[in-house]
Amino acid sequence: MIAPFWADVDIRNGGSIYYRETRNQTLRTKVVAEIHRAFPQLLGVGSASLFIVTWDDVAYFGRACSGQNHTRNTFQVVLSTDGVNSFSLLYYNEINWTTGSASGGNCSGLGGRTAKAGFDVGDGVTFFELPGSCTEDILYIDETSNMGEPGKWIFRVDNTLQSRSCNDDTTQKQIGRASCRERV
Repeated sequence: MIAPFWADVDIRNGGSIYYRETRNQTLRTKVVAEIHRAFPQLLGVGSASLFIVTWDDVAYFGRACSGQNHTRNTFQVVLSTDGVNSFSLLYYNEINWTTGSASGGNCSGLGGRTAKAGFDVGDGVTFFELPGSCTEDILYIDETSNMGEPGKWIFRVDNTLQSRSCNDDTTQKQIGRASCRERV
């Protein structure tokens, strides 16, 4: 599972979720440039298709907070593959809430069991969480990065999880808990 922001999103309280698959050459070229910047050793990698999901100005679940649910989050995931190599690009534009009332959050969208972001194989053992996941620090995911640009995270997600580390060298990790907590 790829979870860019696993939380109580509720578009009945505002916002939209858009998704599409595309083979648009302009978009693929842009994504491939991002991948090559993150993984210069993979300069031959291309992109045959993209799957893009955007959570635009989404609200949190808060039925007990009717009429008070004004904070919004905007984030996106782009999945890219050339049929062999696969990548996940996570973009966080604005994060203003971490949880909804179903997870014990208050009427400001904070507190309770906070959101997490990352990847999970589903076996209860093999996972990778972005820094700040499951803590109030997830509120600052739009200010952190593994690419040196606030809100941008890029991972290779085919055979092993490969990520660019905060100290700007490329590292391979078996999927496990993230250790990089540096803010850009």
